Amino acid sequence: MSLRLKISLFISAGTVLVLCCALLVIVINARSAVEKEINSTAQLSLDLLETVFSSLPRDSAHYQNALHHLKSMEKRRHLSIHLQQIDSQETLEYSKTFSVSPEVPAWFTQLVAPQARVFRRSLTSAPFTQATDIILQTDPSDEIEEAWQESSDLLMLLLSFALSLIVLLYIGLGIALRPLNQLQQALDAIGRRQYHTSLPMFHLAEFDNLAQQFNAMAQQLQQVHKENQRLLQESLSLQEEERRVIARELHDELGQCLSAIKADAFSIISPEQSPEINASARAIADTAGYVYGLVKDMIRRLRPAALDELGLIAALQQSLAEWQSRYPQTQVDFQTKGDFSQLNAAFSIHLYRIVQEALTNVAKHAAAQHLNIQLIHNTQQIDLKIKDDGEGFDVTYPHQGLGLLGIRERVEALNGQLEIHSTPQQGTVLKLRLPLQK
Repeated sequence: MSLRLKISLFISAGTVLVLCCALLVIVINARSAVEKEINSTAQLSLDLLETVFSSLPRDSAHYQNALHHLKSMEKRRHLSIHLQQIDSQETLEYSKTFSVSPEVPAWFTQLVAPQARVFRRSLTSAPFTQATDIILQTDPSDEIEEAWQESSDLLMLLLSFALSLIVLLYIGLGIALRPLNQLQQALDAIGRRQYHTSLPMFHLAEFDNLAQQFNAMAQQLQQVHKENQRLLQESLSLQEEERRVIARELHDELGQCLSAIKADAFSIISPEQSPEINASARAIADTAGYVYGLVKDMIRRLRPAALDELGLIAALQQSLAEWQSRYPQTQVDFQTKGDFSQLNAAFSIHLYRIVQEALTNVAKHAAAQHLNIQLIHNTQQIDLKIKDDGEGFDVTYPHQGLGLLGIRERVEALNGQLEIHSTPQQGTVLKLRLPLQK
């Protein structure tokens, strides 16, 4: 869940809680107002009726006229009026329900409506007539309708305010937190080793300080990366120079010594010598020849002569042919495009070593049946793709071996990009993109 959504939900929940509290206050106030209004109206009506009847002339005609007039107005606002003679056998049944306009929601009626009450007052001011009780039953329907009309406007206003607040808050948070998206993208770029990434200036002071600190960090990382690249290039150059020196020493010194030993051994062999001496001399010559073959193989691995004499493509073809002869179960397909004749020696040796490391990894771990190598020389870069259909591996596993580490170091030394795609039992693909130095 995003920060924007979390903040919006939190404030929305608070707004809904405030709305609920406001609704509760409105309901409590409306219920209290309705109850007070109908109770006071009923009490006032009873008092007025008793006063009116007590002030009537003490004759039957006026009294009966008043009762007749009162019966004609049984249903009035907030009240239902009933008359009952005390000695009458008639039993009045009072309804506890009342009818409210359909415009008023049922939930509001249930929350606001007070309990129905019945008020009774005996008329004793005319003792010469038959005793009568005036019975008033409260009817809050009209008052509830008025309370709803007053409360609905306030509720709609509060609801509109809450919805507007939530919408404006969500939009405002999206605008205010937009720098976080830029920061996330910048951090992702740093994770991909794009240390030249920088953030713009922001209007908010907090984000602006964060952007300045990020840009300073990115500049330091870029400087450290350049220094590491320089050191790595020097280390690899020294390594290749050391290999070249060792290869030359092996060829010039050890190779000549072995040739001399072999020549001396053959010079010993003659018909005048005993068979034992001749056999020993041949054994020495054979051993010297075997060791010389090992030395030549070591020299070729330390510094391939074909790379200096024939160029990168020919050296790779020769190396692949030798590898194919050692591992005939894997079919190798080598494709090239572009002119590599003008490629400098340092670049050529790095590419040669990268392919060499990849071949070693395929031989040790892949158990592949097909191996495809594509080497393309473009105007601004060199693309190398090595694909096999072998065992594959989990690229998220941290320990990927020294072979891939060596390839990654060489790619970084050339300021290139390396992508490794692999899945267990589905092969491995190495994609290298090496920019050409101008």
